[in-house]
Amino acid sequence: MLFHTGILRRLLAACLLLASLLALVAPARSDQFEALKGKEIRAIIGGKPGAGTDLMGRAFFAALGRVLPETTIHIQTISGGAGAAAVKELAEATGNLVTVSVFGNGPIYSDLLATEAVPYDISKLQWLGSLASSRRVMSIRKTLGPTSFETLLKFDRQPLTPSSSAGSPNNIEALLINAITGLHLKVVPGFEDAQIETMLMAGDADVRIAGSFQIAPLIESGDMIPILRLGDGAYPESMKSLVKLATVALPQAPRELVLLMETLNQLGRPYAAAPGTDPAVVAALRAAFPIANEDPAFKEFMNKEGFIASSTLGGELQTALDSLLSNPNLRSIVRQGLECGKAMSEDPAATCY
Repeated sequence: MLFHTGILRRLLAACLLLASLLALVAPARSDQFEALKGKEIRAIIGGKPGAGTDLMGRAFFAALGRVLPETTIHIQTISGGAGAAAVKELAEATGNLVTVSVFGNGPIYSDLLATEAVPYDISKLQWLGSLASSRRVMSIRKTLGPTSFETLLKFDRQPLTPSSSAGSPNNIEALLINAITGLHLKVVPGFEDAQIETMLMAGDADVRIAGSFQIAPLIESGDMIPILRLGDGAYPESMKSLVKLATVALPQAPRELVLLMETLNQLGRPYAAAPGTDPAVVAALRAAFPIANEDPAFKEFMNKEGFIASSTLGGELQTALDSLLSNPNLRSIVRQGLECGKAMSEDPAATCY
């Protein structure tokens, strides 16, 4: 029997499509992970026990263990320096033990802002992927005024913005936002999260910059109103209409500052291996990363806890961070922005650029 040429073409196209789909869902080849068989992995989580990075990191490493049943994973949480203590351990790791870490973007800011040698070089890490975008937002307490960015620009005093340590992302981001937008947020470091929430609820503070997951209870209750998002990423539908930092940036503000904050917000919590890690091990860890991200139990945990999974693969992460960190002027631009943001925090008449 002769088939019409058009029918044969459609059959061939269907077969090719089916082959492509089967390739996507095919199980990972065992030889992809050969370099990790029988190995022990020291998995360091940079953050406070029970905080978002710790919860997400533990769930991810449990999923990674299911992908790599012939590999032993030992999880360790190291807090301090907004993740810098964990990255120091990672950077100094040597020997046959495979050392990896999940942390926030604090260590990247710390490395960029250092005026003298820091105990690690963030650019030497072997990037394996990133877990969920940070989804950073600026929110104001509900009684502050109209729920828009202009409320802060026209406020009759400096909006009080409590933060964690001086080196924490929420402190650094608030000061950089001053420089980029012309706000004069009064940024005061040294508070725990619970203290910040109490101050906001009591009307003793005005603004908070945090991940949408972190501040979700106050937003859902209506006590805090989000007015700005730092960039793109997997924001909840209710926040996708918020004005972006790039939109309200002053024309003369360095584009590098805006791009830095957008990129770190998008990349979320990086996952990296020690600088001297065997390339075969790095390749195996990168291959295992997307499979662990699709683990049903891990995805269920992410959904249950309110994390929106939007991971970045290791190669993409390496390219993005290499592009940022290779800019010879970035460090001086970030330092100048931070110093100017501090001046605007301390003096309502100060200006930048």
